[in-house]
Amino acid sequence: MIAVLALLLVQAPAAAPAPPASPAATATLSAEARAFGEAYVPAEATTRAAVASFRTEGARALAQQPMLVTIEQRNPGTRAKLLDIGATVVERNYRERLPGMQQRIAAVAAANLSAADLRDVTRFLLSPTGQAAQNAVAANVDTAKIAAAAKTNGALTTNDLTGSMNLVGSLQAMTPAQIGELAKFSATPAGRRFQAVVPKLQAAVTDETNKLAQAITSAVGRSIMMTMRSLTAPAKGK
Repeated sequence: MIAVLALLLVQAPAAAPAPPASPAATATLSAEARAFGEAYVPAEATTRAAVASFRTEGARALAQQPMLVTIEQRNPGTRAKLLDIGATVVERNYRERLPGMQQRIAAVAAANLSAADLRDVTRFLLSPTGQAAQNAVAANVDTAKIAAAAKTNGALTTNDLTGSMNLVGSLQAMTPAQIGELAKFSATPAGRRFQAVVPKLQAAVTDETNKLAQAITSAVGRSIMMTMRSLTAPAKGK
């Protein structure tokens, strides 16, 4: 059952999305493909997960900066302010760029699945059981593992992303009935064909993540550094 969940619903909930999709490119995708991309990378849930991940890992990173100890003493609440600023940048980037991620996913899916399969898989992803499964996976991601892998290697691999997911915990978060529905769908022709495409979808997610993570990280870094400079600048007249 763990393998079924991994193959069907493994995603990158905290991954940085792709650049905004061009209207011309999006128009060439079928309605089925676009609907699938939006279901596989749900905008609101993905954005919330990204912001939550930043706050968790950002708090850990800031706590390890000795210089911030002094700044925090002089300006209480500095860490919280920096986290708020960074989270705002992350959220803005995701909302602006998420359609590009969805377009990339839609294109990969359209090249490997029929319109009928796309409709069947999308219907399942949007069903109560599909939503429960996606939420269970997203809630059981070890963001510390992802951050450590990115820091060590400079880029993420698909194995880094899938390896950060606690699939046992994901299954435990689902009811027996939901797990049964998941297994039932995975045994359908559309479910089996979807499982075969998941590695390609994950490769696309990983590729887009590594392309854009640096840009988003730089934007957050610039915003935080500007704030720190303003806090440490001597007051006028002194």
